[in-house]
Amino acid sequence: MPKAQRQGINLRIILERYKRSAGVFTCLFLIALNLASLYLVADLMSYDEMVGYLSGGEIKYSGIRHFIYVLVAILINILFIFFVTCGWLAKKKAGP
Repeated sequence: MPKAQRQGINLRIILERYKRSAGVFTCLFLIALNLASLYLVADLMSYDEMVGYLSGGEIKYSGIRHFIYVLVAILINILFIFFVTCGWLAKKKAGP
């Protein structure tokens, strides 16, 4: 068997071996990321972050477009976790 095919088989074996632990690690990482993002969004949505005052007393308004991007990223992460968990539970209930 050529070396490239042996490496492909080895890679496939490695992926199968660490598939579960990589999935668990990814889910835990995304959950932690989502919790941190929710904390940052709650902190940044305070009144002082939205409106500031310039030296002359004028109001400087900062838009919420960046906050919307953060919220969309959080929703995508939560949907990813939901679908991965549903897939895992469906496989678990289906049996071996």
